[in-house]
Amino acid sequence: MAEEKKEKKKSKSKLPILLALVILIAGGGFFVMKRSKAPAAAPVMELGEAVKLDEFLVNLREKGVYLRTDIELQFAKKNADGSAVDAKHYVSDHLGQVRDAIISRLRSKSEAEMASLDGMRKLKREIAADVNKIFHAVHKKDAKAEADAGEEGQEEPKKQEPNPDWDHQEGPVLKINFHSFATQ
Repeated sequence: MAEEKKEKKKSKSKLPILLALVILIAGGGFFVMKRSKAPAAAPVMELGEAVKLDEFLVNLREKGVYLRTDIELQFAKKNADGSAVDAKHYVSDHLGQVRDAIISRLRSKSEAEMASLDGMRKLKREIAADVNKIFHAVHKKDAKAEADAGEEGQEEPKKQEPNPDWDHQEGPVLKINFHSFATQ
């Protein structure tokens, strides 16, 4: 009888220790699993489809100076979420806004500002930023709804190294190409 009491005391004294160990291991496992989620890999940005816009004929900032140009928008192959970019869809759905943004940008320039290679590069970057701003604003609602609906706790994807040959780094429009460019 005395031995049974000793065994019950021993088993009762081990129970809190075992419970504490189980809780500690389960909690540690939970935090390890939570922390082990690696940041989502950003899709590698590559140049994809290009869409040529109709000719632009605009008067520049100086009186009596006109610019005639053909512009092509070169899109990324994939969106930031990894889905394929449908360049023609982007442009056809927002052609009026895209053309308006480009015309406004071109009209804000003088002939002298576009005469140098650096001036042309700056103009391309500005046009790419203007056009991408339109696409981001229009598709912002869709992206926000998707983000709200899922994947809580995921880290932001790592950014890709900037490509110096591109006019914009995030897209969907990465490059602006001029097929013709003449002032009069």
